[in-house]
Amino acid sequence: MLSVIGAGVASQRTSLDFSVIYKRSDMYRSQIEELERQMPLDWLEGVSASKSNAYVRTFWSQIGYLCRRNFVEYWRTHSYAMYRILVVAGLALLISFAFIDKRGVLTSSADVQSWVSSIMIMVSVLGNYNIVTIIPFVFTHKALYYRERASRMYSPYAYAIGNNLVEDPYIVAEVLLSLIVYYFMIGYVTDPLWTFFYFLLISWLFTQAMTFLGLFFAVVMPDAASAQVFGMLTSQVLGLFSGIMVLPSVIPGYLKWIYYISPQRWVQEGLITTQFEFLENPICVPTGSAIVSSDCPDTYVNTTINQQNVCCPRGSLAMTARDFVGSETFLGGPDGYKFEWRFYDLIFLASVVFVARTLGIFFQAKINHNKR
Repeated sequence: MLSVIGAGVASQRTSLDFSVIYKRSDMYRSQIEELERQMPLDWLEGVSASKSNAYVRTFWSQIGYLCRRNFVEYWRTHSYAMYRILVVAGLALLISFAFIDKRGVLTSSADVQSWVSSIMIMVSVLGNYNIVTIIPFVFTHKALYYRERASRMYSPYAYAIGNNLVEDPYIVAEVLLSLIVYYFMIGYVTDPLWTFFYFLLISWLFTQAMTFLGLFFAVVMPDAASAQVFGMLTSQVLGLFSGIMVLPSVIPGYLKWIYYISPQRWVQEGLITTQFEFLENPICVPTGSAIVSSDCPDTYVNTTINQQNVCCPRGSLAMTARDFVGSETFLGGPDGYKFEWRFYDLIFLASVVFVARTLGIFFQAKINHNKR
């Protein structure tokens, strides 16, 4: 190219004006026709007359184009979209092997606490991993977004909505691939069957809530490091006061509000209560394992539960797994988890999803951290 225009090694000047030659070419005419088709000249009149007409395409067509572009990008960006699904599914499989088929051996309070822990760990994986991964991914696109926004290529609201919508199918795939095998390997309740579908539904809502909470922090914070710190700190505090690590009965009154706004608290209530409501396994509390027999060893005491003779060590009380989880000394009590609130759990999480998505869209359209 340099040689042709006379700027090569030989440095021979040419008398040709390539800009004039280009403007006389068929390529130039085809480019002008294409530009006129995509951006007619009367568009400038609309820009000067009203900002509402400042875009060539309608608002909904902008969303359509941006969603299409985002889906293509997600499909090509395996390091984010695909790996997130595979990592969460792999962690779910690992947790499944650790707690495999635990339902049939719930004979002590320790077994029940272990089963509750399996749910808490899976909730933590779904929430924390999605927050950690979405924040740096969003920041890799901010420079491009600011340039396109400054060029008025599309409405900032259309871009924000497109960023929200592209996450939905991947969240569905993440929940389905990770939880279906996990659910049946651990041996969660299948009678009644609606508990399985409830498990998937509430997990899907919670995964959305945490994903879009991470997107919110990515939008409002000026850099990825700050967003990740605030995102993880928020997730950890909400998880700490979700009612399992610190029981509802011992959370100080002035911190109880965190317990009630924690998405982890509401998803865990729905998951745990719908599982243990149908578990009438006899267990011994606080120590020892229950033995279903009419002939108890000398150090055991006989108790009747659900027309069964249950033997527990002296000093321990025999009860069902359901009654233990719902007791005031564990997850129940006045401020504890309740099976009757399972539909409120869904409503609360759906509300968190709506608020997180709405605020994320609004602030992404309004906040501009670009200082250049």
